[in-house]
Amino acid sequence: MVELLNFLLVILNNMSPICRNIDADHKKAIAVGFSIGGGLILVLLVWSILSWWKWRKTNRKFDKGTRGACRFNYHHLAAATNHFSMDNRIGAGAFGEVYKGFLTQLGREVAVKKILRESRAGNKDFFDEVQTISRAKQKNLVELIGWGMKGSSIIDFMCCRRQKNTNLFLVYEFVDNGNLHMHLYEKEAVLSWRIRYKIVKGIISALVYLHHDRHPYILHRDIKPSNILLDKNFNARLADFGLSRTADNGTIQSSMVVGTENYLDPECRKTGKFNRSSDVFSFGLVLLEIACKKDENSYTQVWERYIDKTLMQAADDRLQGAFDKRQMERVIVLGLWCCQPNIEMRPTMEKAMDFLESDGPLPKLAKPEITSSSAPSN
Repeated sequence: MVELLNFLLVILNNMSPICRNIDADHKKAIAVGFSIGGGLILVLLVWSILSWWKWRKTNRKFDKGTRGACRFNYHHLAAATNHFSMDNRIGAGAFGEVYKGFLTQLGREVAVKKILRESRAGNKDFFDEVQTISRAKQKNLVELIGWGMKGSSIIDFMCCRRQKNTNLFLVYEFVDNGNLHMHLYEKEAVLSWRIRYKIVKGIISALVYLHHDRHPYILHRDIKPSNILLDKNFNARLADFGLSRTADNGTIQSSMVVGTENYLDPECRKTGKFNRSSDVFSFGLVLLEIACKKDENSYTQVWERYIDKTLMQAADDRLQGAFDKRQMERVIVLGLWCCQPNIEMRPTMEKAMDFLESDGPLPKLAKPEITSSSAPSN
């Protein structure tokens, strides 16, 4: 028995260096593992902080660029518009789509404009639009309530999935009686002259504010019947500032022709330059649509009636003669005056308002040389 115990002790003594070596290797492996794991955690922590900083910087850039305007959570806008469903879409154009929605946070209906990515240069156009509209407050302008965005999340930044272009949205008050184009051409009920004249005065009031009461003044650049909304009392509300720009030096140079072709000043097509007279031209065409019959030769026919001194025959025959002749005459003449080819011959919006409200003499207008290619498609 004693011999057996001595034998076991010899074996254990011979194994102890091996065990010590195993323990040393194990500790070394644990140390290496902790070092690698700690390094990975540190890298992940630093990357998370950098990603958060970039995400926060991007969001603060938007907040700074749209200073003063209320910001709405994207998920609230999506819920308000039934996730921007086609059933909620109430308008679309080259610069964005408009959806009707109900914001429970405000307890009111709104119109949410989804800005098309290809319609803007980065985010600068969006910043310009928000700042322009948020500072423009007038009863005949559609009110901007706020804005929203659907951008990259922190996870997107961490996974290098950052979107090149952020989805941007403008939130307007909802004007509940459609637009002028709809009432002129799509509804069976004929707008009375009293309502039409009220709409004319409302449009002039809005443009006088933009052109003369704002410093720097604001160009709309896309005046047309579908951008003139009507409330339940048929008050005109000028909408869609997707092309609006402030101007300090009187003219804006654009690298591409913007606006709606049928209402675009021919001078802008040639030069790419926009100024107040460009808006005046578009406004003149809208006046002729409000007052006169519309067909492919209407612009030429109105000029012929003006030359022949038979302007009343140019009036919209759907009115069946139920209009104030003095008002009708001045609206048609003002429309022709605003459409003069020579921009120096066009009135300012202040002059247009004075002319409409006065009993002064009518201006003597020179009939332009009209060809099939140069005649506006009013």
